Amino acid sequence: MTARAVLQGALIAGLMATPAWGQLNIDEAELERILQEDIAPVIGDVDLLLLEGPKYLAKRLPAMQAAGDFGGQMDLLTPGDFSVGLGVLGGVFFGFDDEVGNDFQKFPNKLPEPLPIPAGVISGRIAVTEDFELNARYGFFPDFEVKSKGYLIKGTTSIWGLKGRLRHSRARGWRPAFIGSAELSYFTGFLNVGRDFSFRLTPIRNNEFNETVNQAFGQQLLAPGEEVNWRAFFSGAPIMGWDIYQASVEERMVWDAGFWHPYLGVGVDFAWGHVDSGTDLELDARLSGPTPLVDAWKQANNGSAQLLSIIPRQRRTLVSVDPRSVGGRLIAGTEFDIGDSVRFALGAQYDLLSSSFIGGLTVRFARRRVPEPAKPAASVEPAQVGPLPGAQPKKARKKKRKKKIRRKKRPGVPNRLSGDR
Repeated sequence: MTARAVLQGALIAGLMATPAWGQLNIDEAELERILQEDIAPVIGDVDLLLLEGPKYLAKRLPAMQAAGDFGGQMDLLTPGDFSVGLGVLGGVFFGFDDEVGNDFQKFPNKLPEPLPIPAGVISGRIAVTEDFELNARYGFFPDFEVKSKGYLIKGTTSIWGLKGRLRHSRARGWRPAFIGSAELSYFTGFLNVGRDFSFRLTPIRNNEFNETVNQAFGQQLLAPGEEVNWRAFFSGAPIMGWDIYQASVEERMVWDAGFWHPYLGVGVDFAWGHVDSGTDLELDARLSGPTPLVDAWKQANNGSAQLLSIIPRQRRTLVSVDPRSVGGRLIAGTEFDIGDSVRFALGAQYDLLSSSFIGGLTVRFARRRVPEPAKPAASVEPAQVGPLPGAQPKKARKKKRKKKIRRKKRPGVPNRLSGDR
């Protein structure tokens, strides 16, 4: 069942159940004319907002969901080092008027644009190895209210994310470091875009109606042929809620210029879940003239000029759509070192599919254990070898002299050593 059928059914049921309406003695043809000329366009606008509003958000919310990690460098050098970050995040969405509001008949055509959705962010990082770290973040904004172009925007947001980052190469001179990442995240929240406004209904011109009114109040409030003026008042807003899951991959280039670390990158997102819409609104009709009739009506109805309740305030879930399945982002930002343990990061991301901007800032406080440089080995002088304390000195050995053996010469025998024959 469409939103139009639901709201028209509520309208007709409300009209027929209103005692005051029955007493005013307006025939069905008059009721049908008012319904088609004045009330039906409002129901059509609500129907359009309930159908197109979730589609508008389903294309843009995943871009904000992925943009919570600002800063590019990996400065946790030792396994076990960690940092804690605090920041703010904001999504700025365009195209509301073009995609939703241009076909409105009774609603104000210019809806709030850009549509802002804020969030605070708490994040943490821990080094697993020198080139790999885990990140966790929680983004939230409970019960925010923002006014834009006369509309009151209400809502709340919550984002959880877990990411792993891997450094492929380090920065050297003008060459950047290359850091890849993969993240799983969950995004939930709701949004009301409401505005109270009124519009003029077709005047009632009916002599029988005028006579009925005069008889009901016992006085001449309406002359024959005098028209009765009334206005419709719209209050509240359609409500849109979402539960979106997403897997994201990124690649960033980070330069090292001392205390300054600019970065650029790209990201691709894969989302699933649902975006729902429902009614949280009220539409009634109130007398606006002539003045004697309005005063008498208020006196008889506890100060209220309400003639009938066209759509009573209620909440219904009417439409559910899937978020976009794939999206791409361009990433840019910079990070500054403030001392040894504080980092300040600014970042922005541009969503290619929805032409939306997401930006924010983060301050990180790190606990780092910088490895101490190895000390040079001390020079060792050769030890002099000497007798141990208490040892008795050894006696010098006497060299044994080899005795030269001389052979005695025998008479008549030649001596071979001397060469005699």
